[in-house]
Amino acid sequence: MATTTATLTLVSSDLLSDPLSLNVSMDIVAAGTTTGITKTTGLRRQTFPNTNETKILEADDYTDNETSRLYLKNTSSTAGRYIDIFLGPSGSSTKVGRLYNGEWALIPWANTADINLQVSNTDILFEWTLLYQ
Repeated sequence: MATTTATLTLVSSDLLSDPLSLNVSMDIVAAGTTTGITKTTGLRRQTFPNTNETKILEADDYTDNETSRLYLKNTSSTAGRYIDIFLGPSGSSTKVGRLYNGEWALIPWANTADINLQVSNTDILFEWTLLYQ
């Protein structure tokens, strides 16, 4: 059993009327258990040759509703470069988010719809991994 912990820290002195300081963490465990997840796709760093919506994860390759967490990071340092995140078949998918340069996300995935990405520019290097049971 692997122990995988995700931690998020949010700090701001001027976003709210009072200072914001939030630090939360969670162990990523198999669905309905306290046992750590044991699988990963491995950390991938890649670019796309075009700006078309492109599938990175196919739902049929994974078991529905098991624990899966997608880590995705836009490594670009150029302002305005973004990656759009979609769920569903390419062409009829739904956009669920956008990561601008330097941003990252840890996204829960139910393994019931494909995950596709679309980059604003072909020079964007992004990294991702799926952690799953």
